[in-house]
Amino acid sequence: MASLNTTKHMFDADDNKASDATIILSCLSCFAGGVLLGVCLLDIMPDAMEDFGTWQELSGVEVPDFPWMLLGVALGFFFVYFVDGLCASVLRNRIGDIAHGGPSVASDGDSTHKCAMHGLDFTSSDSTTMTMEKGEERRDELTVETGPTGVVHDVKIGRTKKEYITALTLLLAISIHVTIETFALGVQDTTESFITLFFGIALHKLIVLFSIGMRLLEKYWRRPLLVFFSFVWIGTITFVAGGAGILLDDADLDEVAKSLTTACLSCFSAGTFVYITFFEVLGEETGLVIERISAMVGFTLIGTNSIPIFPTSTMTANDSDTLKWCLMGSLFIVAFIMGLLPIWLLPMIKKFAEKAALILSSISCFSGGILLGVCFVDMIPEAMADFDDWQKLSGQKVDFPWILCGTVIGFLIVYIIDGLSTYFLRRQEQAADRAKADLASISMERLHRATIFSMDAEAALKIQKVVKSEKQEYVTTLTLILALCIHVLIEGFALGVQPTSESFLTLFIGIAIHKVLVVFAIGMKLYEKHADNKKFVAIAMSTLAVLTFLGGAAGILLQDADLDEVTKALTTAILSCFSAGTFLYITFFEILADETGHIVERLLCIVGFAAMTTALYFF
Repeated sequence: MASLNTTKHMFDADDNKASDATIILSCLSCFAGGVLLGVCLLDIMPDAMEDFGTWQELSGVEVPDFPWMLLGVALGFFFVYFVDGLCASVLRNRIGDIAHGGPSVASDGDSTHKCAMHGLDFTSSDSTTMTMEKGEERRDELTVETGPTGVVHDVKIGRTKKEYITALTLLLAISIHVTIETFALGVQDTTESFITLFFGIALHKLIVLFSIGMRLLEKYWRRPLLVFFSFVWIGTITFVAGGAGILLDDADLDEVAKSLTTACLSCFSAGTFVYITFFEVLGEETGLVIERISAMVGFTLIGTNSIPIFPTSTMTANDSDTLKWCLMGSLFIVAFIMGLLPIWLLPMIKKFAEKAALILSSISCFSGGILLGVCFVDMIPEAMADFDDWQKLSGQKVDFPWILCGTVIGFLIVYIIDGLSTYFLRRQEQAADRAKADLASISMERLHRATIFSMDAEAALKIQKVVKSEKQEYVTTLTLILALCIHVLIEGFALGVQPTSESFLTLFIGIAIHKVLVVFAIGMKLYEKHADNKKFVAIAMSTLAVLTFLGGAAGILLQDADLDEVTKALTTAILSCFSAGTFLYITFFEILADETGHIVERLLCIVGFAAMTTALYFF
């Protein structure tokens, strides 16, 4: 409950300290986001994979070679993603009915705000009331309450319900998490193992629960009882689960069922944490570089705490090389065509004017689902396999989820770079604002001249904002292209070094189907952002197609060379981690964060993920 006093002190601060308190609170929130990200990727997911491996060993069940646990994480994410979108859609329709039910009354002098979630205009003061003339079932007043910083904290109709749903979702995730951990603590069969695990869990919980408390209190600082009873619930769950583990220590436990159940619950919990981290924490606190650094510190703290079908045959030289080169050329053509297809496809879609926006948003979310599938079901498992190969070849044994840690490091690198670019572009915009204010202070006798300059300043400010937006979009695009370049080089190289024609054909078919989906999704996103610069989109997608060919060519040329397999495996794993982390950032912050207003969009995102997963499973 330490976070209760911390947050209360901030909101009770004087007005002249309000800005500093807001920044501190945002930094603490981002710190909590980093902690949750660390819990998800460095604690819950590795435990789930270990439990699934234990289940396979104990049950003797042969399952297809597929990253089932990462798929389970994604399913947990999509469950919360869909439920939250469904609730938001229902509540948005209800508020829309209220907003159009009659005139609203507001006091003069109040500033006007825009509700980002529902698109409502409303006035803001310390206590503002807008009267809505609608049926008896709806409330007669829409009350807007603000905190000391003037930021709207509560819209009594609809938004409060969604906040409670978000809180319950977070409590569900943390409840599952503490249940699994404390149950594992209770079933320890020696005093030494019990004490060791106890101190590890205690330190871990100290950080995580403080972060959860900070997050809940930031959103519900006017409802301390809600937060209090939330932690009473978590404490009760912790005790009950630990007690159940102790009581069942000497019982005849079904280890097979226990391992599988624990793995499935861990996956669901991890997927829920992924949603909470990206959409409810980091997605709302990305304005300052110091906030992003706070997220890195939170993740680092948790990371530091976590440390303790075809038959094969030999290829003939000429025929196989000819086949490889021809197929690599066809892969280049496929990547080139699918990457440039949106340039012709989107203008055709836009002719259907009424539903063009919904169609484009739905396609964008479909693309986001594809990229999420690439990250969770393709790139991270491949990086893990490469890292395992490196350990076997080098004789090293590392008991730490370095691949998942490397994925987050790749994400955080892009996260910081994007934050720095935003920071410097914002400073340019502030300089333009100051120039405009200086022009407005020109004396009255030079009014005519001042008006001319003021018009020029206004035009310059608009241009500056356009330039800022364009620069930031180009930085994001180049980051995405960099990640894709690494990805296609690795895939092409892996294809080129296949030792048999059968394995080459199998992998080629899989990569070709995979490329059709991914390159089309990327092309759609690039053209949506840079529709006025088709040349840039064409050059970017052509570069990806060329790199696909070059990566395969390098693999073919080096297939018979004396390769250092140890270095190759480690380098490939590291590059895959960085690429996967970049995909995480692009997916959550550049695609899904922009397109979450309609339930159809969320369904299309799930369909995109399912399409990518199906392609990777069968090919």
